[in-house]
Parts: sequence; C-alpha cells; structure tokens
Amino acid sequence: MKKAQTSKSSSARTETRDSPGHPEKRSPPDPLPVSKYSKWRALVLASVYVLMAVHVVHWRMAEKTLAPLELHEVMFTAELGIITAGFLLMGAVTLATMLFGRFFCSWACHIMALQELAAWLLGKLGIRPRPIRSRLLLWVPPLVLLYMFGWPQISRMWAGRDFPTLRTQTDLDGISSFVTTDFWRNLPDPWITALTFFVCGFLIVYVLGSRAFCTYGCPYGALFLTIDRFAPGRIRVDDSCVQCGTCTAVCTSGVRVHEEVDRHGTIVNPRCLKDLDCVSACPENALHYSWGAPTLTKLWGGRWILLGLGALTVATLAVLLVPGAQTAWGGRLDLVPFGLAVALLGLVAYGRTGMPHRKYHFSWSEELLMAVLFVTTLVVYRQLYDAIPFLLTVGLGGVASYSVIVLVRLFTRSNVRVIDYGLKRSGRLLRAGWIYAVAVFAFLAFTAHSAMVQYHTRAGYAAFERSRAAAAAGSQVATELAGGALDHLQWSARWGLFRSKKLQETLATLLIERGDFGHATVHLQQVVERDPVNAAARTELGRSLMQAGRYPEAEQHLREALRVRTSSASSQRHLQGVQARACYYLAEALTAQGRPAEAQEALREALRLEPDFAQAHYNLGGLLLEERQIVEGEQHFREAVRLQPAMAAAHYNLGVALMYQARLDEAILAVETSLGLAPTDSQARELLAHLRRQENAGFESR
Repeated sequence: MKKAQTSKSSSARTETRDSPGHPEKRSPPDPLPVSKYSKWRALVLASVYVLMAVHVVHWRMAEKTLAPLELHEVMFTAELGIITAGFLLMGAVTLATMLFGRFFCSWACHIMALQELAAWLLGKLGIRPRPIRSRLLLWVPPLVLLYMFGWPQISRMWAGRDFPTLRTQTDLDGISSFVTTDFWRNLPDPWITALTFFVCGFLIVYVLGSRAFCTYGCPYGALFLTIDRFAPGRIRVDDSCVQCGTCTAVCTSGVRVHEEVDRHGTIVNPRCLKDLDCVSACPENALHYSWGAPTLTKLWGGRWILLGLGALTVATLAVLLVPGAQTAWGGRLDLVPFGLAVALLGLVAYGRTGMPHRKYHFSWSEELLMAVLFVTTLVVYRQLYDAIPFLLTVGLGGVASYSVIVLVRLFTRSNVRVIDYGLKRSGRLLRAGWIYAVAVFAFLAFTAHSAMVQYHTRAGYAAFERSRAAAAAGSQVATELAGGALDHLQWSARWGLFRSKKLQETLATLLIERGDFGHATVHLQQVVERDPVNAAARTELGRSLMQAGRYPEAEQHLREALRVRTSSASSQRHLQGVQARACYYLAEALTAQGRPAEAQEALREALRLEPDFAQAHYNLGGLLLEERQIVEGEQHFREAVRLQPAMAAAHYNLGVALMYQARLDEAILAVETSLGLAPTDSQARELLAHLRRQENAGFESR
C-alpha cells in the first residue's frame, strides 16, 4: 500500500517534468563540479582554530580571559546553576538552529574542521572511505546526550534534590561565569586533547567514513538534528530540477537529495548540515536555500510521535493537577514522568519518523554485537589511567565495534573488503587480512589488559573513599577498607602501562598512613618529576622525607612548595591551605635541625595562610614556651584549644603556661581537662599532683 502511494507521487512529479518546456532528465556531469562554498567554509572552519589559539595566547599573556566557549560548559549550568559563556553560546546556537537549520555543525564546529581536513588528506592519498550505515549506532548520540544532560536532572527530581538557582559568579566563588584566570578548568591535558582530535577527527573518518563522528558520536549534533526538524529555513527546489542526481553525488552528509526534493520539494532529512554544496553544484540552479513551512508534517505524522506527545500531555497535566507530589523518600514524583516524557519525545523526534527506509550494512546479529562492543569499550576506556575523556571513548567505541565486526566477518564470510583493501577473497585470507587480524587481536588483548587495570583502579578508589568516610565516622572498618584500597591500587601501579598522578598520590597517602614512608617517597618523587609545580605533592614528599630523617631534602621540597604561585583565583584558596601545611612541616624539619627561630617564622607564615590551623597554634605555642615567651605561648595554646577542644596535649601545655604565670587555679582546670580527654596520661597526672601540692602550700602559707 505504502509502495503504491510512493510510486503515484513519483509519477505525478514525472508528468510535471515531462510537460512541454521542462528540461529533460540527465545524468550527473563527470567530473563533478566543485562547490563555490567549499573554500569559504574551509576558511571559516580554519578561523575557528585561529580564534582558539588567540584565546589561549590572550590568557597566557593577560593571565585572565573570557571563560571557555565550550558547549560542555552547559554542565556547570545544569548541575550548579552557573551561567557561563559556554551556556550562552549553546543557547545562541540552539536558537539559530531552530530558525536557520544546522549551519553551526558544518560552518563552525572544530571537530567538523578536523573531519573535513581528514577527508581531504585521505582523498589526496587516493583513499576514499565508504560511510557505514548502522541502525543501532545511530542511537549513540541521543543516548549520550540524555546521559550527559538529561539523566542528572531526572535523578535529581527522583531523589528530591532542589534544582539550582541560575546565577553568575566570579573565580572568587569557584567557577567564573564570563572572565576567568582558570581557562583550562574544564579541558583535558594537551596530549589527551590531541588524542581526542585524532580519534574523533581523523581515525573515525578513515574507518567509518566522512562525518562519522557527527552521525555516530556527537551528542550536540543529536540535539541540533532534532531541533532542525522545526526550522523554517531549508534547502528547497523549483520546477527546473531534472533529477540528474548531481546534488546527491556531492553531498558529504549521505543525504539522498534528489529523491527528497522530488518527493517533498525540500530536504527533510535533518542530517543535512547546510554546507550548501548541493546548491552550488546543481547544473540547473534548481536548488536554493529559503524560508518556508518547516517539515512538521513529517515530524508529527508518525504514531510514535503521537505516543510521545500523549506521554508529555499526561505528564504535564500531572504537574499542573498534583503540583509538588512526592515519593515516599521526598523526591519530586510529579516531575519525574515529565522529565521522562520530554526525553521520550526528544528520542522520537530524533528518529526516522517520516523518513524513507535505508539499506543498512549490518545484520541484526552484527548490530547487537556492535552495541555490546560499544558499551564494553565505553566502560573499559572511560577515564582509563584517569585520563581518557567521555567523548574520546565514544569515538573510540564506534571505531572499535566496527573493527571487531570486520574481524568476525573474516572468519564467517568468503569475501571481505574494507575501504579499498581486500582482506579475504574466495575463502582465502590475503596478506592485508592477516595484518588486519593481528592488529585487531592486539587491540583486543590491550583492551583485556586495560579492563583489568580499570577494575583494580576503580575498586581501589572506591575503597579509599569508603575508608575516608568510615574514618570520619570513627568506624573500625576504616583500616580494613584502606588495606583493600592499597592492594587494588598497587596492582594497578605494578601492571598498568601508565601511572596517573591521582593513582600515585592516593597510593602515597595510603602508604604514609601505614608508615611505609620509603615507598610513599618513591611515588611522590615521580609525581613531582612530572609536575614540578604540584605544591600538594611536594608537601607530602617533604613530610615523607622528614619521617625518614632526611631533613635537608625535606626542607628543600617544602620550600619549593612555598614558591608555587597561581594566577587562578579559584585555586588560590586551595593553594593557601596546601602551603599552610608545607609551612607546618617545614617548621618540624627546622626544629629537628636545631633552628627554632626559623621554625617560629614558618609557623607564623602557616597561621597567616590559615588562621584556624589548630596544630600550628599548638606547635608555635610549644616553641614560644621553650623560649620563655610565656604570655604569647599561652595565647596560641588557647587558640588551639578553642579550635580543637579534644586536643589533650594543648590543654596540658596551656596548664604549663599558666603554671609559669602562677595562675594555679586556671592551670589545674586546664590539666584536669587534659586528663579527662586522656585518662592514661601519666605526665598530666604528675603535673596535676604537683599543681595541687603548690596550691595546698599556698593555702598553708596564708
């Protein structure tokens, strides 16, 4: 029935084209015409990287600049309510797409620039990758979008947590909205950035075809694709079209342009990125970009769309009729169905409602295997070695899943070909096939090894966090959890190919707690070698060296930690806390070397950086007491007691300072408090007895 209707529509159009005076149908010219827009688009895309470089240089020179114009900065707004420059850019691009269509993707996206460059370079080398067509991989971008931005909000509603209030703020508040000194706050290390660009901009094009990351990986592309369906600005056709197919031949987005304009009079496929190559290449100038009615008839005509609209209507009525309805544990029950309905409608709108069926390159069994491989790659490689970002694993997942499918075909099919390379012919594995099989097996072995490293690393971090929580709660299982964390992380450090700074710092913390300062020092020295301005690592290294009796080396590293400076206001407060601890440990190292005057200076600097540092007050009070500066020493002991009332030693030494001033009643009270906190302290008992004898002697003398 459906086929007959399509044939009828096509026949009607053919009658129009065959009418008198209408041009006759002909084939695409050979060679294909070059788009007049291609050079302009290449220039605009290149300028994106120029502007990025200018942005970084300005930050380096001025030490502050405009906050990163990154779309994923929207996560700061969604999670914390902070309006950022990236959020405003995302809003502007979304609005522009709703009006004009998907121009941003092809004219301003930095990943698109890399994909176009990769396709051009491969073409120069005579390599022309064929785009693959997968049913399930098409759903990766919207699911990634839902995971990144939708699911956190749905879980927030379910848990009953309040939504953040939209606000702007500066670096002094943590994350700046517009002008920042911490430009790299949300970006990976440069080498990870380069690897991401290589995988998502070059490798994925070579393996999966032109613009493959846009199709099978980009979550923002999924959003813009969905919104494009509403855009009134579209590429349309007039009656001079002769259906030569030139437009389809030059389209790098895989859109069957001549078929769509023949059937609908416009391109309805939202995967059209509006690069305008088809408009430029049309020999009859029949295609043009113009405004008109959006393709809502194709969007709203499907049953799934009606189902999504019905779910959204019911959920909206629930919010209006039962506002504030809660779950048994306090979650916003009324908003959860609403959030799910919005997600459902978005996924349906993203789908192929109203689109012609396509021929896919994979069987359903292969599609399911690709889905399993994709998820496995995501789980194994995401944050592997505390480095691999999410979108890089998405691109890697697409490449890996397809590559393994080709490997499976080598064992199940008689003829296998990839790009322009024959891997298997008439049941015989060719040389290229052997090379390919060895390479993929090597990758699978690396993936298995990475999975083990990932398991032990994540298990170690989880046990470490639980041990911190248990220790804070005074639980006896804290030591056992810390031991488990140490075992897991030592496995990762021993067998992993790399050791991240986080892994080595966590290991050092656990080893110091166990008293193994020798091995802790080894890990911290490696961290400092990789990151010389890591003040926290230098501080802990100084502490470990001091515990091993290597005081001059400890002093050197602690002083280096104090020389570290930052232009980032958001990290300034954290640095002050780290350097306060460095001063505290430096004072201990100086005291051990017989330099009490310098130790006092170090402790005073620690208190300048962190006035509420109870242990620094206590140690400074002790040094002052030894120098017979009794009154000032008493003041610091009192501060230590105020800040940390359970510090028995501070109460004891406060009693000593008061005794030296012949304030026996106050001294006795202080020492009694100390004994109440540490009943087995024999030294406090002896001092209390001495004070009471002095008190009795005073009464007798009166």
